[in-house]
Amino acid sequence: MLIYSSAALYIETATSLCDRLVKVEAVIDALLLKAAEATDTDTVSEYWLDDGQVKIKTVFAGSGAIFKAIQNYQRLANLYRNKLNGRQFQLRDGKSFNNRNGYT
Repeated sequence: MLIYSSAALYIETATSLCDRLVKVEAVIDALLLKAAEATDTDTVSEYWLDDGQVKIKTVFAGSGAIFKAIQNYQRLANLYRNKLNGRQFQLRDGKSFNNRNGYT
């Protein structure tokens, strides 16, 4: 079993871009669970990411720091998604949308 001192070291071990995205998502999931616990107490909090093969321990000084870390990891995940899939958009004629709100 490997033990990492930070999530960054855990993510750096990925061999492919897709693998990095999976690891970032695992870190985000662990942080979201810890954020749910920390919103009640808002004290110093730590989280462990333990998937049976890897352990990561990190300490945060309250729920604000956890939410800031989640935002940063989500930006990183979006960057990896954009590298994998490319940035795309579709243009559509407004007449093709359903008229649900009464707009014409």
